Amino acid sequence: MRRRPGPSSVWALAALAWLGLTLSAAGADTAPPLTTETLGRFLRELGLQPSTIESASGGTWGYGITAKRGGRTFRIEVQVSGDEQTVWVIAPLRMVPNPQKLPAARLLRLLQENDSIGPAAFAYGDGQFYLNLPLPNHGLTAARFRSDLEALFETIQRTEPLWNPAQWGSTPTLSGGAAKR
Repeated sequence: MRRRPGPSSVWALAALAWLGLTLSAAGADTAPPLTTETLGRFLRELGLQPSTIESASGGTWGYGITAKRGGRTFRIEVQVSGDEQTVWVIAPLRMVPNPQKLPAARLLRLLQENDSIGPAAFAYGDGQFYLNLPLPNHGLTAARFRSDLEALFETIQRTEPLWNPAQWGSTPTLSGGAAKR
């Protein structure tokens, strides 16, 4: 005599079927993680004409791209982190004359702005300001990358009075209150 599946068996089969459909649908939407080698091809497929940036050891560190938006030219560097978990989009902004004489209020205002532009963040190194954008390196599609890049360009333009010393006329107004989280 054959036994009919009980209600718990039916639910288990339905759950497995749903899980299989969910996993296959998720797999269809995600792109494989980028490597330093595949990043160049990814950028070329977006029509960005990347140039190779070499590391000190002679290998590929990342790629430089140039894009024109609204009469401006943006030079951006893109690299995959060493653990391949993050794609870093790095926008060198402006060299800083006399960094030891930077007004504290200006630096505080940049730090405050980091809270509203996250996950992008302003940084300083090698005598200049940068705007860095970390992107998760899983499921990064061309559409998502292009959207994030356009948002970065908009942020650079909107925040220029904060990071460009040539536009520093008076002391900036600091926003009050605690950081948003």
